[in-house]
Amino acid sequence: MMHTPEPWKVSEESFDNDGVEESVIRGLDDRAAIAVTLDFGENNPTMREDNARRIVACVNACKGLSTEVLENILLMGDTILSRFEAMKTDKVH
Repeated sequence: MMHTPEPWKVSEESFDNDGVEESVIRGLDDRAAIAVTLDFGENNPTMREDNARRIVACVNACKGLSTEVLENILLMGDTILSRFEAMKTDKVH
């Protein structure tokens, strides 16, 4: 499975597509638009930017891990955070 290589980033400018603000997630040194996040309405004014930042942070933090490994962690009912906590506990004992 191939995806756009890291690093990804949130574009500095937001775009307006038919009156809807969008934050653009970009890769390949800004040459590729990978995804957009949209506003959810007046009750969540920063959610669009926050979602874009979280997606980018997760992708960049998982550099080197295959999509299959990440999917298998979830299928086992686990999370990356719980894996790190378990490793810390193992080092203490």
